[in-house]
Amino acid sequence: ALLSVRHILDRARAGSGLVLFVYTSLHLLNHSAGIAGIDMMKAASVLLHAPWNNPVGKLVLYGAFIAHILASIGGIIPRTSWRLAPWQWGQLLSGLLIPLLLAMHITGTGLIPVLFPGAPGTTYDSVLRIMWLDAPSIGAMQIALLIVVWAHGCVGLHYWFQVYPWYQRRRAALGAVALTLPALALSGVISGGSELLRRAAFGTGELQPPVDVAALTVIVDTTNMILLVVYGLILAAVALRLGLAAGDHWCRQHRVGCQPVCWRPASIGVRRSRSLFDLPRSGER
Repeated sequence: ALLSVRHILDRARAGSGLVLFVYTSLHLLNHSAGIAGIDMMKAASVLLHAPWNNPVGKLVLYGAFIAHILASIGGIIPRTSWRLAPWQWGQLLSGLLIPLLLAMHITGTGLIPVLFPGAPGTTYDSVLRIMWLDAPSIGAMQIALLIVVWAHGCVGLHYWFQVYPWYQRRRAALGAVALTLPALALSGVISGGSELLRRAAFGTGELQPPVDVAALTVIVDTTNMILLVVYGLILAAVALRLGLAAGDHWCRQHRVGCQPVCWRPASIGVRRSRSLFDLPRSGER
């Protein structure tokens, strides 16, 4: 049987989400190195970011990011009910919050190095300076981003993997890792920030200059554009879903001989999971 549109979107969201979770895990490990100092953070980033610092890695990472957003937004259209479990509402709300927190980070660390090679703001000590000296409000947003993204990914993977026996056997150990890694990452960020503040107070060690005004302008403008596109697509998907529901209701009210316009997942002879991704499990263990 042909896969339904919803099933394809679920697959795309699951696969892209797994790629993003791997990237996030390595990123948190890199933050954790800050416990040993900023120089250790910078040294660890060479190794931990190596999979993504090449054309193929960047294509996979940015492709997964775009695919995850589009698949999540596209999943609104075929949805036939908004009766969600509490954890699903949590995933939905955190998913809506992530672009708001992430857009500036993507622009500052991804786009600026391309447009302004070597510009301040693209290395660990530069980012820490922004977070702890130049704009502490941005630092608070980045800490919130770390917590929200990690929680979003862990909850999604938990409800995806919970049907597998291997996951149930290792659930406690994986839960401990899920709690320990962000705690270490936050400790690394705080330790790195403290070292930076000592450098600024006592004039010891290297202190990066503030972000260039031209680069800052690009960051702000690009961030606003990203947010406009993402939330515009979300509103468009919601409007389309409401339009389809209204058309379906009008047909039923007027007994018009037309098929309901709501999409329903095709029956493909598999057991539906309670997973965030609604992935079929039969024959996949």
